[in-house]
Amino acid sequence: MKELVKTFLQRVDASVEEIETDGFPIIYAHLDSEKEKTLTFYNHYDVQPEVPVEQWLSDPFKADIRNGQIFARGVADNKGNLIARICYVELICKGAKFDLHSSEAAIIENPAWRLIWALNSLKDEQENILIEGFYDDVISLSEKDRIFIQSMDFNEEEIKKLYGIKSFLKNVTGNELKETLTAEPTCTICGINSGYTGEGTKTVLPSTAMVKLDFRLVPNQTPEKIADLLRKHLDKSGFHDIEIRQSHGIHPFNTDPSNRFVEVVLESVDQVYVEPPVILRNLAGSSPMYKMLKNTGIPAVQIGVANLQSNYHAPNENIFIDDYIQGIKVTAAVMKNFSQ
Repeated sequence: MKELVKTFLQRVDASVEEIETDGFPIIYAHLDSEKEKTLTFYNHYDVQPEVPVEQWLSDPFKADIRNGQIFARGVADNKGNLIARICYVELICKGAKFDLHSSEAAIIENPAWRLIWALNSLKDEQENILIEGFYDDVISLSEKDRIFIQSMDFNEEEIKKLYGIKSFLKNVTGNELKETLTAEPTCTICGINSGYTGEGTKTVLPSTAMVKLDFRLVPNQTPEKIADLLRKHLDKSGFHDIEIRQSHGIHPFNTDPSNRFVEVVLESVDQVYVEPPVILRNLAGSSPMYKMLKNTGIPAVQIGVANLQSNYHAPNENIFIDDYIQGIKVTAAVMKNFSQ
């Protein structure tokens, strides 16, 4: 994929440089138009695994066009835009040196239960995160933030039908639901693993238990502080033995909605689309904006070509061809309007 990215950039006469990292290389390109302003586009070219592959209706790595849609892994996130905040941790609880017969559960501690009790201390049934200090750095929404959030076209009934659910958490609706979605931090169990989970039965007392958690952060929170608060919380709650492994952390980033660049993007969107734009104060997705732009005063705005049923990270990921074409047009409009 990186070679294809380089090829497309070279076709528009950009100078292209491949920068090695501990992971995938960064492809950096520059077009010198002798202007005083600089406009930067960031995209990621890597994608999520295609599993479960058996649920795909076509080869995930060969774009398939059906009913005006393009289906392929990464077409919505992020190749379709070839235009992405988070603290991700693992908690590990250990018991015996190896798995035992479940008959010994009466006298040997079960790390799976201990991990469940630790997890139960993190949140209450009203979705309040109980880690001391967790909300201390959360900034209240400004009036402009609320105006943007209220402008969201969020069809609650359609979303519930699409997801196969009867209601949203705490039965919130309307603007409260929108604010919760875009402006409240979260603590999410992404997966739990312990003991035997295969076909049939196996009477086993597991020796280890592990859970993957992600904390979706909001502006002014930091993954380092959240991980530290989590450690203090577990210790204070009597779970000193539970190990924390921080897989990665990404700082949240937010642009002042009153920044002139925001207006440029909105004007560009208005020139291309018939419908008014859906404006999100920020997204819950992961992005390197903080690393690139912290302390610079440089604004960032994300526009994309995906839809509510794009199936990010899931089988049959897709975008509409019309959205793809309009995305190209609005990107060109941003470039033209920003240069003026």
